[in-house]
Amino acid sequence: MEGNPDFHRSGALKSLLTEGEEVIRTARAFDHPNWLDRIPAVPFIVLALACGFGTLVFITQII
Repeated sequence: MEGNPDFHRSGALKSLLTEGEEVIRTARAFDHPNWLDRIPAVPFIVLALACGFGTLVFITQII
């Protein structure tokens, strides 16, 4: 593709670029859920502390 001047003159390159731009637009339009926005602070802190404590207990059991 790099050294082929006919490819650059043809409509294939333009159609590939258009298709790529369309894919990017649709990917940005899809709304991914943001789970951290929906978790209140207190349950998040409790969950984080429980995970940290569980990891600490697991490591001390191995050692």
